[in-house]
Amino acid sequence: MYSIYNIDTKRRLNNDMELHFLEVPKFTKKPVKEMTRMERWLAYFSNKLDEKEMEEWPSPMRLDT
Repeated sequence: MYSIYNIDTKRRLNNDMELHFLEVPKFTKKPVKEMTRMERWLAYFSNKLDEKEMEEWPSPMRLDT
């Protein structure tokens, strides 16, 4: 996890923001129903879902999944 700091004061500029780096090529696919929200995003960005899987999975944008 990374954050943004002020160089002069060494203070964190925002306590609500974090930066996470995802290594999409290292993502290994599993059944859509077993994926976490983050895994669904990785599957989407890595283009590893076929058309049927895209139709059956919940949107990664939904907050309740």
